Amino acid sequence: MKNFIPCIVGAVIGYITNWLAIKMLFRPYEEKRIFGIKVPFTPGLIPKEKQRIAKSVSEAIANHLLSKDTIVKALCSPNIYSHIYNMVETKIKGIYSSTKSFKVLMEENLGFAEKNLDGINEYIYEGVLNNLNDDVKDKIVKEIYNLIEKELNKKPLIIDSISKEENIEKLSRIVYNYGSSNEFHQNVKEKINKKLGELIYTEKSIKEVMPKNMVEIVDDFIYENRDKITSEILHLLEEPNTKVKIKVAISEGIGTNVSPLVAMFLNPETLYNKFLSFSKEYLKEDENKKQICVVIRDYIDKLMEGNVSEIIKSVEYSKIEIIIDRLVNNLQSNVISMELIREGIYGIKHKILDHNSIDEVLLRFNPTYKENLYGVLKRFVYEVVDGDRTKTIIKEGIYRITSVTMDRPISSLIKVDEDIVIKISNTYIKGVYDKFIQKQASDVIEILNIEKIVEDNINSFEVDFAEEVIVGIAHKELKAITWIGALLGGLIGLVTPFLYL
Repeated sequence: MKNFIPCIVGAVIGYITNWLAIKMLFRPYEEKRIFGIKVPFTPGLIPKEKQRIAKSVSEAIANHLLSKDTIVKALCSPNIYSHIYNMVETKIKGIYSSTKSFKVLMEENLGFAEKNLDGINEYIYEGVLNNLNDDVKDKIVKEIYNLIEKELNKKPLIIDSISKEENIEKLSRIVYNYGSSNEFHQNVKEKINKKLGELIYTEKSIKEVMPKNMVEIVDDFIYENRDKITSEILHLLEEPNTKVKIKVAISEGIGTNVSPLVAMFLNPETLYNKFLSFSKEYLKEDENKKQICVVIRDYIDKLMEGNVSEIIKSVEYSKIEIIIDRLVNNLQSNVISMELIREGIYGIKHKILDHNSIDEVLLRFNPTYKENLYGVLKRFVYEVVDGDRTKTIIKEGIYRITSVTMDRPISSLIKVDEDIVIKISNTYIKGVYDKFIQKQASDVIEILNIEKIVEDNINSFEVDFAEEVIVGIAHKELKAITWIGALLGGLIGLVTPFLYL
């Protein structure tokens, strides 16, 4: 029995010493002093070396467990890509299946309010206007001009087949259009202005300076050609350019004089057709045709009776310009006829056949027509783009589009198949994610400074909390160490008596 007493004592001592050693890793938490003298082994090893331990642990974690390469690799794992795909798929399927309007979804997910819509509309409107700068307008002008020039440089069919009788009508129409153009108008106006400058000092009437019997000839011509005149009036009303001008005038009249609610039910195309139909019915009656001729003849007769110098001197220059404009307009409307043009066509027929393109034909009439054409196009585009009407149309269009769009379910705005959207979106998001990981992830991880985060967190732990964590993790192992101490102490106590033999 006495041989087992050293064994028991050794076991107890071994157990106590190991238990005490484990406790001294943490305890005491603070340094202890007796009579001002520091007690050895205080504080415990871990509290005493807390900062060094934190530094070592953080370095080990940052360099081996959570290194940049390890984190980047983890961020590019199949699980992450699978999660991205599932997230994209869920979101898109939710959008397709949702019956909520675009506005409601924005309110729920982005905190969008109705008042924000005005700001969005203004932002879009300002962006559109800012983009409609001179460079854009010049590009529009150049594009239109290039398209026209391309067509003008082609060899028109009319030149190839001009000798055919049925095509005389087409060529007559071209010449008639020129006779009705502003260019022709300006040329005649310049001639009249020059003649007025010569007649301003004469005492004769307009009729006297006109060739003999010219007034009677004109009167007879107007009366005999009343059918053609009214026909040309109708034809002029049906001309594409005239049609556009009338519809624009109708639209502007509606927009100025009619409320927007009523204007919605007034179609310029319908009103134009009504006007054209009424004009045709009115001009069918011979009495109405004669009345038009009377108006024209009376206007001419009154003009012919006046003294040239008195008329010129009594009228302001600006009014003379208006009178000349009206005179030329009457000339273009009532004198220049298709029949007159047809007769002239035969005289220039062979000369036209020598040209290979419309461009050559127009150059023959006016060598500078291209410059004039470009100038007209530029003025037109600038006036249209910069006009208040265009700005109003843009603003109203933006407000209408955004309002309608916001009230519709977002699924109705997407016309692409759901699977295609999922595939495209996943590819795009995955590409953006990969690009970020490859180019920015390392920098972000470095900025995060995992080593510093771990070190700061360990240093922030209270010692008793650290003890609780470590003991909780290694409870069984520490218990085993304590009992191993008892076992080794017991074995040493058991063996010791035999050493004295």
